[in-house]
Amino acid sequence: MSLFTPQERRIIYILIAILVIGSSIYFYKLKNPFFAPELDKAILEMSYNEESIDSLIRLSTSSSKTATNITSKKGNNITELMININTASKEELTLLPGIGPVYAERIIEYRKENGGFKNIDEITNVKGIGEKRFENLRDKIKIE
Repeated sequence: MSLFTPQERRIIYILIAILVIGSSIYFYKLKNPFFAPELDKAILEMSYNEESIDSLIRLSTSSSKTATNITSKKGNNITELMININTASKEELTLLPGIGPVYAERIIEYRKENGGFKNIDEITNVKGIGEKRFENLRDKIKIE
C-alpha cells in the first residue's frame, strides 16, 4: 500500500524538479553577476574584503581597454568601487546602485553627445537621474 497516489507522486516530482531548477538558476546568477542585474545592487552595497573586490574588478575589466574604468578606494577598512563614468561600458555602469541597462545606455548616449562629463554633478543632466539618485552615486563614480 502506497502513501501517495500516482497523481500525487507526479505532482511531488514536478515540484522537486522546479525547486532544483530554480535553485540552480539562482546560484548560477550569484556566480555570474552580469547575468543578474537585480543582484548587482546588493553586491555593491555589501562590504567587500580585498579578495572579493579584486576578483570583481578583474571580472569587470577583462579587456585592457577598460582596465582603468574601475578602481578600488580604500579607507577606514571599507573598500568601495569607483567607476569612471567617462569610459565605463554599459555592463560596468550597471554595477552602480540604481543604474540598470536603460540608465546605463542614457549615460553612454549623453557622454557621446556632450563629449564626456566634465564633473560628476553633470550626471544629473541625464534623463531620470535626479538629486536623490545622484546622492547614492556620488561616492561611487569618478571622472578622469
